Amino acid sequence: MPYSPVTRVVTVEFVKEKGHQAYEVRITPEIFVARHRDKVVWEIQGLPENLANRVTVGGFELIGPPARISKTPGGKLIPHGDRGFTKSIVGVGAALKGTLKTDNAELGAYKYTIYFDGDPLIDPEGEIKGPRH
Repeated sequence: MPYSPVTRVVTVEFVKEKGHQAYEVRITPEIFVARHRDKVVWEIQGLPENLANRVTVGGFELIGPPARISKTPGGKLIPHGDRGFTKSIVGVGAALKGTLKTDNAELGAYKYTIYFDGDPLIDPEGEIKGPRH
């Protein structure tokens, strides 16, 4: 039976420290694992909407295996720059969600960044694996 893609959820939780103005940022799961053609959704929690709208996700960097140009089954080349991601995650937006489709992403381990007003907050990791057959 062929693999049916699923939606994986990563929670970005902002927890206000008692007696402080600062927030602790927690990512669950700490390292996401998705399969080829899955969709990854980031949900922002613990911030009022006006602050949550200032959170973005991006900066995906392949950290292993080495970067390469690969081909899709149709023979289309996947360039180095976009890693094949289809993303609507540059801004998380009013829905407090950002999504990433892994349809043509290179398989491997990634480091990515959670930003607030364009400033990096935390650099979690994720992995894109091939589909189960």
